[in-house]
Amino acid sequence: MKFPKLLIWLALSLVGTPGFSVAAAQTQRSDVAGGIAPPKLVVVVVIDGLPQEQLLKSYDLLAANGFRRLMDKGAWFSDAHQAHAFTVTAVGHAAILSGAYPYQTGIIANDWKSRDGKFIYNTADAAHRYLDGTPTTEEDGVSPKNLQVSMLGDELRYATNNAGRIFSVSGKDRGAILMAGKTGTAENPGGADHAIFIAYAPRDNPRVAVGVIVVIVQLAQLLGNRLAARVLHH
Repeated sequence: MKFPKLLIWLALSLVGTPGFSVAAAQTQRSDVAGGIAPPKLVVVVVIDGLPQEQLLKSYDLLAANGFRRLMDKGAWFSDAHQAHAFTVTAVGHAAILSGAYPYQTGIIANDWKSRDGKFIYNTADAAHRYLDGTPTTEEDGVSPKNLQVSMLGDELRYATNNAGRIFSVSGKDRGAILMAGKTGTAENPGGADHAIFIAYAPRDNPRVAVGVIVVIVQLAQLLGNRLAARVLHH
């Protein structure tokens, strides 16, 4: 059996990282300028290390309502380029939803040294700790303190008098914190009580992949497979 490995990899990436695509349904309205109402939901998915050539080569393996739908019916930028030289995770995440260069965002690398030689991790902040009270070190990511610009989520909160709701989930602290922006009220603390479970079906000719991430729950390692089974059953 030849299994579409890319499909499983994409499922894991989708649940583990919060921009590959921004998708929102547009509703025609006569009482809004231009006839199109503002979107009620914006979803941004960022996947590290997924070049467009990999999607093109694996096009036939993609599910109809997943990436293939975005490629067929969405806006497809086939000649896009990074405007900054150091294309590591934190730099890109800070740029994607701010539209700013690294010298403006303050996030010039995953980590760097200050002028006095002090090591700085991009989302480290000695003034904050993980939500579960776990002690942090200078290399732990807990805060957007070093981020010097507002992100899309921040601007949505400003525009709606904090009524807008922004959620950011990632397997990396910098992935969640920097994409969410500066006005968030909590960050995913990380820790041992997380579980990720990946499943596919049917066994011989897979057509769907399910990725489940369970965060900060007792016995989380026992829940991932059960949740995936319920999704596959339906």
